[in-house]
Amino acid sequence: MDTYTFDSRPHDQESVNAWADIALSGVGEGDVTEKFLAKTSGPISVVFKNTDGANSIDVKVLGSNDPNAAVADRVEVVASATIAAGAIQEVEIALAYYQFYWFQFKATTGGNQGNVRLWGRQARV
Repeated sequence: MDTYTFDSRPHDQESVNAWADIALSGVGEGDVTEKFLAKTSGPISVVFKNTDGANSIDVKVLGSNDPNAAVADRVEVVASATIAAGAIQEVEIALAYYQFYWFQFKATTGGNQGNVRLWGRQARV
């Protein structure tokens, strides 16, 4: 089974007070995008790491078949989870129903920004 790997670019992105998309790039590729294109229905696994030493962050995953979908029109695929400073959160999407996915994050408490790093892969079936 073939796999496609991607990560956040830049690696450590600082949160803001509202939900924001995490910029991504395929490993070994130069293009940076705010949405992940699922090339197959195979499972997607993602690791979020809060690289901040003091503040927590919230993360979630949204999906849509429309690459230009407004945030309000995207479906919440993985509900919001809080990641403590220095901790990780693993997410598994067993079947990629949507063609596009957005990995989002924000500060848990307004004004107390954290940083995120993301690693992901999709198995191509």
